[in-house]
This record gives sequence, C-alpha cells and structure tokens, in this order.
Amino acid sequence: RLLDALGLREIRAVRTPVNALSVAHRQLVEIARALSQKARILILDEPTSSLSETETEALFASLRRLRGQGVGIIYISHRLEEITRLADRITVLRDGRSIGTQWTNRIDQKQLVKWMVGRDIVDHFHRPSCLPGNCALEVRNLKNPMIDDVSFSLHYGEIVGMAGLVGAGRSELARALFGIDPIQSGEILLDGTPIIIRSPAEALDAGLVLVPEDRRKEGLVMIQSVAFNLALPWTRIWNRGLFPNTQERQAIIQRAIHGFGIKLADSHQGILSLSGGNQQKVLVGRWMERRPKVLILDEPTRGVDVGAREEMFRIISRLVEEGMAILLISSDLAEVMNISHRIALYRSHRIIKTVSSGELTLEEVMEH
Repeated sequence: RLLDALGLREIRAVRTPVNALSVAHRQLVEIARALSQKARILILDEPTSSLSETETEALFASLRRLRGQGVGIIYISHRLEEITRLADRITVLRDGRSIGTQWTNRIDQKQLVKWMVGRDIVDHFHRPSCLPGNCALEVRNLKNPMIDDVSFSLHYGEIVGMAGLVGAGRSELARALFGIDPIQSGEILLDGTPIIIRSPAEALDAGLVLVPEDRRKEGLVMIQSVAFNLALPWTRIWNRGLFPNTQERQAIIQRAIHGFGIKLADSHQGILSLSGGNQQKVLVGRWMERRPKVLILDEPTRGVDVGAREEMFRIISRLVEEGMAILLISSDLAEVMNISHRIALYRSHRIIKTVSSGELTLEEVMEH
C-alpha cells in the first residue's frame, strides 16, 4: 500500500533482499521507509542522487503532499534546480557555517553558486576541445544477460557519454568491459587488437580503468587512510623487494594529491573524513600513476557539491586534452550533453542511437 501511495512501482517486489537491489532502488527503499513514518519533520540528504527523472518527480509529488499536510521538510541537495523547484526558503552552508538564507523567489542560481563556492563560476560545464586521435576502444555486438548486442567506438581525446534512465543497463556495460561480469559473446578491441577481459586485473593490464558508481562499496577501502587507498593499486611498484620502498610509496601518494588537488590535512587521515568530492578525486587520481588508455567514469559527480563538480569537470577536460579516451556514464542528462563529444542513447540494455553533441536537444534525448 505504501509503495502504491508513493508511486514507486520499481520496487513492488517487496520480498527482494535489499542487497540484491541497484543503488537507485536501495535509495527508493530508504525514501519509502522515511515517508512511512508519520513524521512532523522529515530530513532528506541527497535523496535523488541515484534516481531517474520519473522517480524524482514521484518523490517530489510525495513531498509536496506532505508539505500540504503540515510536515516540515529539510531537503539537502547539491542539485540547484531541485532546490529552486521544491524549497520555500534556501540556506547555504560552506565550511560548516551558514552563509545566508533567502526566500527562493528572491535569489537566482548565480547568487546561490557564489554563496556555495565563495566565487563566481562562469562556465559550469566545460566541454574539452575535441582532437580525436586513433580509435582507442571498439566494442562489437557485446552480449550477456544485462547487455543486448551493444556496439560503439571511442577515440583518444574524446568523451562519449552514455545517456539513459536508471536501470537502462549502462553500469552493467561498464562492469562487463572491466571484467567484473562475464561476456557471453561479442568482441572488445583495444588499439584495433581484439582482447579478452575476464577480470579487472586483465582490464588494468590492458590499460582500461573503471571508476564505479558506488565509491564507498566498490571503489574505496573506507576503513583505511587516504594514503592506503592511493598507494594500493601500485603495491607491486613500491613493494617488490624484501622490504617496502617507503620513499617510492610516498612519492606515488604525493603525486596524486598534488596532481588532483585533493584537500586534506594529512595523507594518513581516514578516507571517511574527506568530502564526497575529495573521495572522488582519490578514486580518479590513484589510477594516474600509470596513465590508462581508456577511463570509464560511472556517475563521477554523484553526491559532490557544485565547486567539487566544477573541479571534476576540469580534471576530466585535462585528461581528455592530454589524449585519454573517456566513457562517461551519468544520470545527470545536462552533464552528459554538455561535456561529451558524442552521446550514445541507451535504453533497455542496448544503444539505440549515437549522435554528435548539439545534434539533439535535451527534450529530444529524454524522448528517446
């Protein structure tokens, strides 16, 4: 009854174990549970970070209904368009302090961004200049239970964005390319040469890296330090003899910290103590000691603030302009459309169309 009332048809199979659900559907369970408590005050922290447009609209309808019933709602989000659509008043916090509070109809998005980062952000999105080189990655007729005959190409110096709704199967494609999930048929070519990837270790050896959508569960060792996480992939470099080479290990850690502007007090502090944006920088930066040929980014700006988001775009742009090939998966359609050079429209576990950036409007992409 609760799921029907909230319009959350995606999780109607209520006997499914929660650990078998996707990140998005786990989030829906959390939201449904919160909304089931006849609360006077409801606090939601980044509730739509994994949700599709349809799921977000269903949540907003529920929140408006609760507001009409007298429930007070504190809505925490980095997505400015959501806050301006939903909130009556907006308070901006920066570095643990309140910067200001204003009625929504009396403040524009530009002023909000300035409050959030302490400066103007002139160009929120920045598509790197496109000088595509040779074909880095080619996928031909890839199939498994979650991928239906997928084919596409990706060149050096290019970003290909995967646009699709939550549940379309884009993350499953990334997992198969990285050797986490088995491939039943099809072919993967790197630099024009067919390769077989049966594990993440083989993908890494070939020059292919995945930054997963769930950084806490699949990307980082959350009980360890920043230094541990940065040095982990390169253990065979700094620990090949009888004793570990601590100077080499420290040099690897410092190169990542300085190269990606990771903000921290000390490299030995816990990764849990970093902001979401800095955790994401650790996740990307640690692979750059030996530059990969292809970087797959699955939801790279999920749960990071507008300032960290801009920094992540700047990092992505720099890597592409240095010649790296990037496959970008994001549920933020504006993000995909504004920084990708080509966009693959993904629906029902397959690519239905690939277009150049600017060829379709946002509304036309959503329609597909």
